Amino acid sequence: MAMLGDAVLAMWWHLPAGCREEFEHWHVHEHFPERLGIPGFLRGSRWHGTDDGDSVFVIYELAGHDVLSSPAYLARLNAPTPWSTKMMPNHLGMVRTQCRVLASQGGLVGGHALTIRLSAQPSAEAALQAHLSALIDALPARPGLTGACLARHERPDIAATVEQRIRGADAEADWVLVVSGYQPETLRALAAGELGPPALAAVGAAADVVTGLYELRFSATPADVAPTESSKATRFESVPRRLPDGFQRHDRPSPLTAPWEPIYARHDEAAVVLAVDVRHAHCNSRGMVHGGLVAALADNAMGLSALRVVTRAGMPDARGVTVSLTIDFVEGVRIGDWLEFVPTVVRAGGTLAFVEFHARVGERIVARGSATFRIVQAVAAQAQGSSKR
Repeated sequence: MAMLGDAVLAMWWHLPAGCREEFEHWHVHEHFPERLGIPGFLRGSRWHGTDDGDSVFVIYELAGHDVLSSPAYLARLNAPTPWSTKMMPNHLGMVRTQCRVLASQGGLVGGHALTIRLSAQPSAEAALQAHLSALIDALPARPGLTGACLARHERPDIAATVEQRIRGADAEADWVLVVSGYQPETLRALAAGELGPPALAAVGAAADVVTGLYELRFSATPADVAPTESSKATRFESVPRRLPDGFQRHDRPSPLTAPWEPIYARHDEAAVVLAVDVRHAHCNSRGMVHGGLVAALADNAMGLSALRVVTRAGMPDARGVTVSLTIDFVEGVRIGDWLEFVPTVVRAGGTLAFVEFHARVGERIVARGSATFRIVQAVAAQAQGSSKR
C-alpha cells in the first residue's frame, strides 16, 4: 500500500514572489509539526513544481476520513498561530481536496510526483475507476516509478474555518491521481501518453484534466518531528516571547491554574496585573480562550489587588473570599495573543473590597467585570475554608 491510511488531504497552490524562503522555514519547523501532532495525521509530504518552484503540492496521509472533522483538527484550523496567520494569504489559487482513498500501491514518497486532477464523464465513474485502479496495480513495477494512488473528494460536513477565511475561497478537485517515481522523464512521458487528457477521456474522464510535475522537498511522519523533552510543554504553542516591561513569572501557583502555566504578573502600586501568552491549553474546542480561564484569572487578579491595598492599609494578615463575580465577554482571544487582566480597586475597607477589571489584548478590550471580596484575617479565613487567595 502506498498510503499509510484510508484518507488523504491533497492541496495545490502557488507562492507569491519573494516568500518561498520564509514559507519553507514555517512549513517545516512549525506547520508540519503542528499538523502531524494531530491524532490521525500519519505522514505529510511537500513537493514543489519541477518547472516552477513556486507551485506547491502537499499531501497528508490520514488514518481515516473522520480525522478531517475531528475536534483536534478543527481546533487548529480555527486558531492559527500568528506565523500561520501571516502565511495563509500566500496560498494563492488554493485547491484543497479532502479524499477517501480508492486504490493505492507501492511507495508514494518518491523523489518526483505526477499529480492529475480530474473528474468522470456522466455515467462513466465505474469504468474510469476500474481502469485507473488496474493501472495503479501495475505502475509501481515499471522502471522509474515507485507508487501510485487514486482518491476521490468527499467534503466533510463542517463550517468554513478561520484559516479558510484568511485564504479566501478554496477550490476543490473531484478525483486525484498521484504517481511517484525516481525518474522525472518517466512521469513526464506518462503525462503525455497514457495519463494524458486524450487517453483519460477515452476511458471516461471529463475534459477538465489538470496535470502537474513536482519534486519532493520534505516528507515526515509524527515520529520525525517529535518534540524533545524540553520542548514538549510548548509544542504547537506560540513561541515564548520577550516579556513586556515589569512582568515576571507569577509566584502564587495553585492546583487550578497549574495547567495554564506559565502565568505572569506585574506588581503595580495598587494592583496586581496577571497575563498569559495564550496557548492551546487555554482554549476551548473551537480554539478560543475558555471563559472559565478568564473568570478564574480575573478573580485572581482582582483578589490579589484588593489584598495589596488592604495590606498596605495596615492589615498584613488579611485574606480575601470572593462574594460575587460578574463578567462581560466582549471579544474572542486566540492562540498567540498576549492577554492581560488589569484590575482597579474601587474601594477597600476592613470587611469588604470592591474591584473592577478589564482584560485586554494590546489596546483591544476583550472582557470586563467586577467583584466583591470579603476581607478576613488569616485565622478566620482558614476556619471558613473558602479563601481563594
